[in-house]
Amino acid sequence: MTKAVVLEETDRQLTLLALAELALSRPGFDEALSLIAELLAGQEMFEEFKRINADRVRASHGEFGLGPALSAGVAPPRGRVAGGQR
Repeated sequence: MTKAVVLEETDRQLTLLALAELALSRPGFDEALSLIAELLAGQEMFEEFKRINADRVRASHGEFGLGPALSAGVAPPRGRVAGGQR
């Protein structure tokens, strides 16, 4: 199935920024998000957005997108799992 999407340049750049931030906060999606960036003719911009935002995203999400406490090895409160669910 092929679909065409028309994006203004500003929307394309905003989409690439959102993809880059998601790739940083959820590393398991990096390859798939990179392919989407390629479809938007923005692979280079996607990689640059990841580079310039990496320290900020890691500070707020932790090393592996788990959040600062879980990345530091701090267990969630007793009876709870990551994300605050029981």
